[in-house]
Amino acid sequence: MLENNNLTDKAVAEIDRIVHDPALQAEIAEHNFELGRKHFSFDVLEQKLQALFPQ
Repeated sequence: MLENNNLTDKAVAEIDRIVHDPALQAEIAEHNFELGRKHFSFDVLEQKLQALFPQ
């Protein structure tokens, strides 16, 4: 995406596509929401805390 600290033409085109495509924005948002749920949910936190502090 960067060459010599400059955005490449490909990166600019991808950003433009995201900015102007509401369906793609929704797809990216849903994907990121699922990543957050998978890695940062309260269930995950509980599992990690139980592993650190077994009873």
